[in-house]
Parts: sequence; C-alpha cells; structure tokens
Amino acid sequence: MRRNLRVLFLLLVIMVLTACYNMPGEPPITAPTLSALNESLSAPDQPLAKIPEEFPLESTLVPEPATQSQAIDTPITLWHSFSDDRAQALFEAVANYQENQSVRVKLVYMPFDDLLESYRLAALSEDGPDLMIAPGEWGDNLFEEGLILDLSEYASDELITRLNPVTLEIIKHNDAVVGIPFTIRGVVMYRNASILPVAPTDIDQLINMTRDATHGRFIGSYLDLGDVFSAAHLSACGGTWIDERGYPNFNNETGLCWFEILKTFQNAGPVAIDSEDDFERFASGNIGLIVDGTWKLDKLVDSLGNNLVIDPWPSYREKHLSGFVWADCIYMNPTISKQSQVNAWSLMEFLPGQQTQIMLPEHGLIPTTIDSQIAIPHIQQVIQAISMGTMYPSRKEIEFFWEPLNHAIRSVFEEGVDPATALQAARNQIVVEIVENR
Repeated sequence: MRRNLRVLFLLLVIMVLTACYNMPGEPPITAPTLSALNESLSAPDQPLAKIPEEFPLESTLVPEPATQSQAIDTPITLWHSFSDDRAQALFEAVANYQENQSVRVKLVYMPFDDLLESYRLAALSEDGPDLMIAPGEWGDNLFEEGLILDLSEYASDELITRLNPVTLEIIKHNDAVVGIPFTIRGVVMYRNASILPVAPTDIDQLINMTRDATHGRFIGSYLDLGDVFSAAHLSACGGTWIDERGYPNFNNETGLCWFEILKTFQNAGPVAIDSEDDFERFASGNIGLIVDGTWKLDKLVDSLGNNLVIDPWPSYREKHLSGFVWADCIYMNPTISKQSQVNAWSLMEFLPGQQTQIMLPEHGLIPTTIDSQIAIPHIQQVIQAISMGTMYPSRKEIEFFWEPLNHAIRSVFEEGVDPATALQAARNQIVVEIVENR
C-alpha cells in the first residue's frame, strides 16, 4: 500500500513540473537543430558563423540569477531568430542583466522565416512574448497593425540621444518610439592605407586618387554596383526608392543622377555586380578601395591589420555617398500587463547600455550607440561611417524592388541600355508585383 502511495505521489510531482515548464498558450521551448541555426538571416549576403558544438542548444532558458528565491514568478519572454554571433552576444548580455536582477529571462528561438507570422498571430490573440528582437524594417508595419507598443513613455531623451542617429529613422514612427536597436550593421567603404594613404573626401578625389594608385598588380578601386552595395547612393541625389504609399519613387531625375554616380565609378577603376572578386582581391592586398558590408570586418582586419581603414563617405554635390544600414531592434508586445511592461523595459534599456555595447565587438558586432567608449579603432571608424549611412527602407513592398533594379543595372552596364529606359522598365515590373500581391 505504501509503495502504491509513493508511486502516486511521484506521478503527481511529474505532472506539476511538466505543467510549470510549458504553460498553456506559451510557445514551446525547443532546441533547434544545427541546420536550423545556420539558416539565412536578415542581412543580405551575410556569411553566418558556424555554431560550435558546445553552443548551448539544449536550452533556450538563460540560467537564473543567484537570487532565485527572490525571482519574480513570471519571466520576461523574448523571441529571437539569432543563430550566429548575435546569439552568443544576446546570451551573454542577458546573463549579465540577470546578475543584478530578480526577474528571470526566457529566450525562445524562432526560425527567421517563422518569426514574423508567429509573433503576429500570438499578439493578435493577446498572447505571445513580452519582447521580440527582429529586423528594424518590420517596425513601421507592426506598429500600424497595433502589434508593438509605443515606447515613448519609457524611452528617455538621454537614451535616444545615445543611439547612432541613423537609427532614429527606423525606431521612430511619427511621434512614436516603436523599438530600440540592439545591434547595427551596414555597407561601408574600406581602404587599404598601404595603397591609398589618404582618404578621398569627395567623389572627384576618389576618381583621381584611385586612378593614380593603379599600377602593376595594384588597382586603386574595385567597386560593386549591385543593389546591396550601391542603392543607398540614391540619397546623395536627394532621392528615395519608395514613396509613402509603397510605390516606386526613383523613375525621375534622382534615379538618373544615381546612374551617373555608378557610371562615375567606372572612371575610377573596374566595377562588378554582386561579385566576391572585389572582396577577395582586396583581402589579398591588391586593391586600394572597395565597398562591402561590416559583416566582412573581422576577415579584413585579419588580412590587412592596421592597413585597413574604414572611411567616412565622400561628398557628392551638396550631400554624400552612402551605404544601407540594418538594425536588429527590440519590440514590446502591447498586450502584456503594465507590470510586465515595466519588467520588459528594464531589459530593453539594459541591452543598449554601456556594459552590453562594449561587449558586442567581442562577438564581431557593431554597437548601436555612439558613446560606447570602445577603444578599437576599426569599430570607432565603422560607427562614424554608419552614422552617415541610409536606413534600409521599412516599407514591406521594398522586397519587390531589388530584382528589377538589379536587372536595370545589368542592362545599363552590360547591354548599353539607356538609364531612363531601364528605370522605366524596372518601375513597371515593380508596380505589377505590388498590385498582384496586395
């Protein structure tokens, strides 16, 4: 009889523990596979770091702080899709946060392709996580759908002024603050100082200096004209790719000006379209100047050392050349309770803080604040260059732009098509795609 009672008691304990681990309506905490973790994320053409076998896949729950007895029963739940160095940085940042906090944090991995729709469905049903880290370009649409909270009540002027100014375009929606950036990355101009000792300050200097530096096996510049690396130069012409309705806004004088900039690059040296050849030659020490992503920074530092410099963008007419910038932003679920908002905000405020931002370069990431007190010259240079960048457009229709625009670039530079004709053809194709998908 006593044995039967002990068995019954153990069964009841197992049932209680199981219910506490995965409450009804709560996303299941599952360990993703290595193949899922190495899937493509949001940065265009970004090579992902392979996840080492010791990566903590067995749990998405960050270890509880030492003051477990004082911990608040309901944890802060944060959904993310990081599977590269950003995952390592997030785990470390949250562990640091919990050292002095009684609030537990539960990190839940979601495959990137599932993250948006899963969050949308959960938030619409007044469920889901307290926080989500996602691409900054999602913010406007989620806010218009009422699925993320206006953070103006919590985000102080002091915090906003510490952020890289380029991010303000993506975190603000009219007067609302819709998100807080965690990390940023972007397209920048890399220079090999052993070939080009001085940085060009305007586009004319860029042409003349790179021409003069071309001799023997050395080439002054080798610039990629593909959309990822060249599209942001439209801002130098005072243009934007997409209007407030989501339709093309480039089939005009600003678009023709943009093509003039790209043609000017041909005068500086060879050009490519979506090629890795420029990067490989630059990393080998044979090229003076290229344009590429900050996700290549660590490899280039290893290859070129102190000869590597990241320059401010050269001026063009009254403005300057530019590169696209992407941000990973933290968003808050508007359906959570007021106390949960306060708890979640304490984590949101910690992630762009000094302790976290100083740690990010250790994981190959770029801080989102301009006062991070980082003594690494290359990181300081990147932060300055990114501040001159252009935020990647946040309208969801932008996904229909790049294939037609890349075709327009190739038709002009490989087939000799008139730029006005190429722009018109690209516009027509984009409009058809937008109409069919609305």
